[in-house]
Amino acid sequence: MFHLPRWLWLNHVPAGLDLTPEQYVELKRRMRAMGQAQQRGMELGRRVVLRLAPATAALSLIFAWWIIWLAQAKLPPARFALLNVVSVLLFQVVIWVIVAWSINRAMAPMVWRGLNEIGFRVCTTCGYILDYLPMNEPKCPECGTALHPPSARAPMPVDSSRVS
Repeated sequence: MFHLPRWLWLNHVPAGLDLTPEQYVELKRRMRAMGQAQQRGMELGRRVVLRLAPATAALSLIFAWWIIWLAQAKLPPARFALLNVVSVLLFQVVIWVIVAWSINRAMAPMVWRGLNEIGFRVCTTCGYILDYLPMNEPKCPECGTALHPPSARAPMPVDSSRVS
């Protein structure tokens, strides 16, 4: 069975974690706080724009070239209309994939930090779930990033039966 990637519908929580509704609310609250802190420096917006601008500009140029070619082609009106509608829809789908991927790359590290704050051990670089690793593990087995010891904050209680 084919499954769409989670980032296409802007879900940045790693696939192996099943959060309770209370944990989702707490994660969203922490994300909002992190986002407001970063918006003061506009770092998040700058990262998204720097990822979006080149791909969107290139795709827009290709789309403009296609529309100009389509307008100059001697096609029957029905075929012209069909190709025009299909090309616009395809353009919108590709733009959505680019936007969703860019937002994912900018937001996912914040989600991973928020998950760490509410008691889940997740690598803040790659999103690898670290709950089953020993606490003294020096680095992430997925990306090799050095791991920091768990924070001294009191995490939200984690129901271990909900981690799959």
